[in-house]
Amino acid sequence: MAGLVVAAIMVLLSGCASVPRYDRAGAHPADCVIYDARVFTSNAKQPWAEAVAVKDGRLIYVGDNAGAGDFVGSGTRLICARGRMLAPGFVDNHCHVLWIGALMSLMTKELYDCASMDDLKAALLKQSRENPDLPFVSGVGWRKDYVPGGAPDPALLDSIIPDRPVYLMAFDAQDGWVNSKGLALMQERNPAAMERMRPIRDKKTGACTGFRHFHTFSPLDFYTAEQLGAPAKARMMKAMEATLQEALSVGVTTMHDVQIYRDFVPYILEFRDRGGLERARVRCAFR
Repeated sequence: MAGLVVAAIMVLLSGCASVPRYDRAGAHPADCVIYDARVFTSNAKQPWAEAVAVKDGRLIYVGDNAGAGDFVGSGTRLICARGRMLAPGFVDNHCHVLWIGALMSLMTKELYDCASMDDLKAALLKQSRENPDLPFVSGVGWRKDYVPGGAPDPALLDSIIPDRPVYLMAFDAQDGWVNSKGLALMQERNPAAMERMRPIRDKKTGACTGFRHFHTFSPLDFYTAEQLGAPAKARMMKAMEATLQEALSVGVTTMHDVQIYRDFVPYILEFRDRGGLERARVRCAFR
C-alpha cells in the first residue's frame, strides 16, 4: 500500500517545476500540503519558505519542498503553487464589516447614482415599494448638489414619502436627512440617541432639519428587534456573511470592527452560533 501511495504522489507532483521526491509515505500525514510556492512567513529568522503542511486547520510545517514529504499520506491533498506567492492572512485593524455590513442591507444604495431630485424620488419610491416589510425607508449616497438650497429639508422628503419614516445617509456617511415622520419617531423613542447625531436646527424655530454625524445612526436605537422583523434580521445575517466572504476572498482573515452597538451584540452572537465566524476572526469595539 505504501508503494502505491508514493507512486500516486509522484504522478500528482509531476507537473511542477520543483518536484520534491518521496521514497516513503510520510510519517506525519497532513490534511493538505502546498509546495513549490514562494511562502512569506513574517518570521525574521525564516522569511521565506517553499512549502507548508496543514492539519486540523493549523500549520504543522513550514520549510522546503523536500521536508514536506514527511507530511504527505494517502489522504493528503496536494497543491502545487507553481511558484506563486503564499502569505499569512491580512489583518484590517479599522473596518466596519459587521454593523455597517448589516445596516447596508436595509438601505438602498441607488442614491449614489442619483443626479437630481427626480432620480432621488424614483429611487426612494422604488425602495418603499419593494420593501413593505420594513418599518421605514432608508438609503445612502445622496448629495447636496441637487438638493434645493443645498441643505436637507424634512418637508421635501415629506412630499415624496409622507406616511413612513425616511432615513437617508449622505454619500460621505456624515450628513443625515430625515422626513417629519422619522424625526417625530426618533424624538419620541430615543431623544438621547438623536442628539448624539448632532442635529442641525433651524435658528428661528429650533426644529431639527438634518444631522451632522449620521454615521452613528442605528435603527436599533429606535426600533426593537421585533419591530424590525424577521425579514430584516435575515437580510442582516446574509449581509454579514457576504461581507466577510468578500474580505476572505482577498486574503483578509482578521478584522477589527470599530463600530458596534450594544443592541447589535445579540445579532452578532446569533451569527456566530450559526457558524458565521468559523472562517474569520473579528474583534469589535463598542461605540
